[in-house]
Amino acid sequence: MNQGLNRSIKNNEVKALFFIEKNFIFKAEKILLRNLRSGSANAMTFDLLIRIYYERDDYSSMIKILDLAIEKTPESSFYRSLKKQAILSKFQTDLEMAESYIWNNLQ
Repeated sequence: MNQGLNRSIKNNEVKALFFIEKNFIFKAEKILLRNLRSGSANAMTFDLLIRIYYERDDYSSMIKILDLAIEKTPESSFYRSLKKQAILSKFQTDLEMAESYIWNNLQ
């Protein structure tokens, strides 16, 4: 990747972080997805998108980004572990909701 593109990707990550902090999540997501389309394998781009999707409770998009991070970054083992944790957490949450629903309907 050339230095100009790399600098642009890093600048986009800083802008996205600013937008996240100011609660302009849609703008941040748009910038970060542009980074991915340009071929970014920067962990920060993936980390910020994972944060956005986690806070938005968009499990499907979070798993897609984790899969991309596993495929494209040198930190694939980290993202693989994170994906396992996300799946287990989602499973536990769904199980707790099902138990609560059953419990409330039995009374």
